[in-house]
Amino acid sequence: SQFVIIDVNSLKIVNILDKLPAYGKTGIVSGNSIPSTGSAEMFFQSGESFYNKKNYSAAIEQYNKAILKDNSFEEAYIRRGWAKIKSEDFTDAIADFSIAINLNSESFEAYNGRGWAKVQSKNSEDAIVDLDQAIRLNPRYAFAYNNRGVAKKVLQNYKDAMVDYNMAIEYDPLFSGS
Repeated sequence: SQFVIIDVNSLKIVNILDKLPAYGKTGIVSGNSIPSTGSAEMFFQSGESFYNKKNYSAAIEQYNKAILKDNSFEEAYIRRGWAKIKSEDFTDAIADFSIAINLNSESFEAYNGRGWAKVQSKNSEDAIVDLDQAIRLNPRYAFAYNNRGVAKKVLQNYKDAMVDYNMAIEYDPLFSGS
């Protein structure tokens, strides 16, 4: 089987084994071989445990192992993307969400994650494109409305930001701050 990633410079899918020296130092892959014991789901759940404990580097390591076991594990790319956002590695987070989108073009969670990573990397205009797509795919997805509101606020589009914040609250009252 092939192990693929998105080359963040060209945004093309490449076989990771061909690029290992170039990407090995970025944390996209940990180690030189596929883990010999454990399933992709087991490594994923271990990653979730570390993520919930806010140990993002350990979570990334476990998500890496899950992906090495199953390179089509969409949720592992999404969760690794969020762990990379928490680690302020926005470029690699964008790459992970892009892989998830390549695996499932209907993944509103991946578009939302990539949009948020773009907001965090000071690219709010491109973020809005992804967040619009997340909302098109799931019109009641409060997180995407909230994140798009942040992107619009960064761009000083305060009126539209308020509309998005209100939509987020409508779909999930927890966004009201109460």
